[in-house]
Amino acid sequence: MKRIYALVAALVMVLLILIPSVSMAEEPSSGAAKGPVTIYFDLGGVKSVRSIKSFGSSYGAVWTMYFYGGDGVSLKSLTVSYATQNWVDIGSMSYNIRYVSLDIPQDEQSSGIQLASGSLGSGTATSYRSFYYNPPADLTDPPLPAPAAPTNLLATAGDKKVDLSWTSALGSVTGYNVYQDGVKVNGSPIAALTYTVTGLTNGTSYSYQVTAVDGTVESSKSAAVSVTPMAPPPVPPPAVPTGVTAADTGLKATVTWNANTESDLAGYNVYRDGTKANSSLVTGTTMDVTGLTRGQTYSFRVSAVNTSGKESDKSAEALVTIANVMDVQFIPNMDSIVLQLVGGSPPYSVDWGIGTDTFNATKYTITGLVPDTEYTVTVSDMAGQTATKTVNTGNMKAFNPPTMPDPVSMFQKMIDSFGSAGTIALAIIGGAVGLGILCIIGIWGWRLSKRWLSAAK
Repeated sequence: MKRIYALVAALVMVLLILIPSVSMAEEPSSGAAKGPVTIYFDLGGVKSVRSIKSFGSSYGAVWTMYFYGGDGVSLKSLTVSYATQNWVDIGSMSYNIRYVSLDIPQDEQSSGIQLASGSLGSGTATSYRSFYYNPPADLTDPPLPAPAAPTNLLATAGDKKVDLSWTSALGSVTGYNVYQDGVKVNGSPIAALTYTVTGLTNGTSYSYQVTAVDGTVESSKSAAVSVTPMAPPPVPPPAVPTGVTAADTGLKATVTWNANTESDLAGYNVYRDGTKANSSLVTGTTMDVTGLTRGQTYSFRVSAVNTSGKESDKSAEALVTIANVMDVQFIPNMDSIVLQLVGGSPPYSVDWGIGTDTFNATKYTITGLVPDTEYTVTVSDMAGQTATKTVNTGNMKAFNPPTMPDPVSMFQKMIDSFGSAGTIALAIIGGAVGLGILCIIGIWGWRLSKRWLSAAK
């Protein structure tokens, strides 16, 4: 009998070793779960959920919730203050959720959750108060799913830069990353849907992609776009001005032209005989050029300048000859009449009724006249210009301004006398040196004579 009992006991031991133990399924709990602990809610099937509200007993704690789909894969996490006493949206869209887990902090407790299909509790709302302390068997917790990749990436080339824009990604997105040739170029996620990459090399091709970011989860890269930054094309110069004319308006030339039509036109330059006559750009379509000489022919051209400083070619030539007008001043001088001339073509002839004469100078005096007597004086030049005036000689001598020599003719006479400008310069320098020596000798002689006089005393 004892052997039978021993055999039965051995068989029982073998059965206890070989047969696996069977665990009873966890029964759902109700009431309040006190932290720190993670509790799980089974919604009994996949539900469309947009917002959540938790029932608890404390305020101010920070809780973390996790939401899982029907396959047990983590869809979304949400960290909230105990504002879950109010409705909180899980995200910007609804999620198909089967399980919800709730991390309860130390000394905090929860008695359930309420879920709604719409934002902030709108739509269909359902309460769940039964929870598990152990996760469901099919629950996994891989990394949260990434947002969809951004679409419609557009790259616009600039001068050493590229401007990027794209369409927002679907799902929950906290920012975007930009990749240039596979390397991320932004430091922190970009909140906007645009980004400018600078410091590039013109003429070099670059490839760009964009990803969406949700917290620490990043989407796949968007389709790549290639772009080559380039320097802006050179700004062409304005068109050559047309319709250029030049008119003699009395010892000056009035130059006019047609207006250019460029939107970036800054003004015009006027050239007299190839030299620019204006100190700053002319903004109108006319300019008076002064300082001209009677009888001289001048050539005028006009160019246009834009705001980039580009200048057009010079216009067609416009010629003008300044008229050699003869001006005569008649000065009564009691027993004579003084004539002073400007312009005209010598030789000149003069007729004062009782006599005539011919001269080449710009000043002439009619002498031997009777004081306080009127004489009609006519002056003519070789070109046929005449000036006539009746002059009373008067009873007193008038101021007779001296005739200043013409500097050009005076210099020419000096060259004729000395041979060259260099010789003139040497003569001037030599004269100055000689004058200085004479002054020194004079001063020395004066001092010496003072000494002799003092010694004689």
